Amino acid sequence: MCEAQLKAALRHEGSTRLHATLFRKSDELLARIDAHSPASRHEVDEMLDFFARRRVDGAIGASEAFDRVAELLALRDTLPGANAPTFRLRPLGEELPETRDMEDLARFVTRSSARLAAIGHDARYLAVSGPTAEFHNTTPGKMLGKHVIEVIGCGHQQTRERQRLALAMAGRPQDYTSELGGHAHRVRIRRVESVGGLAYATLWSAVDLPDGKACA
Repeated sequence: MCEAQLKAALRHEGSTRLHATLFRKSDELLARIDAHSPASRHEVDEMLDFFARRRVDGAIGASEAFDRVAELLALRDTLPGANAPTFRLRPLGEELPETRDMEDLARFVTRSSARLAAIGHDARYLAVSGPTAEFHNTTPGKMLGKHVIEVIGCGHQQTRERQRLALAMAGRPQDYTSELGGHAHRVRIRRVESVGGLAYATLWSAVDLPDGKACA
């Protein structure tokens, strides 16, 4: 989420002070992730996915990535298979927030009991709720960084979804019904802005429709 704000700030040629602040925040968050001690095999798997993505993106060197992955793999079999949730899921309100800072948005998405996701300018997932990941038969960690194409597939639906994401990012909220997994859903997409008014993500949500045919 912090990197999404930084990319948006660089794209709009914001102040160098803002860039420096976001760079420092990004380094701080990465250091916290690197220093985290996983409490379950599930957390190890999430961290392995994270370091793999960082290596592919060129954010960390090969030797650094190898050493951290080796440590995690050695630790994995010594941990229990699951870990009790460290936060409480909360239901999603009717109105989605339009302006949230990066940490607020990350918490809002990951702690939601609704199907919710934050998606960046490049149509990649920045944060995903548990129910959203479960709907796609995966985990939130495995969805992070993926492009929407990798999750919903190619074809006409994917093209329309990308158009709607672009329109929402441009300030035109999207409300529509769609067919997902053979069921009708109401989908909403809203632009998310930083406290400084910079649009850096869209907030996507879906709720089941009890009856009726979807009209995408």
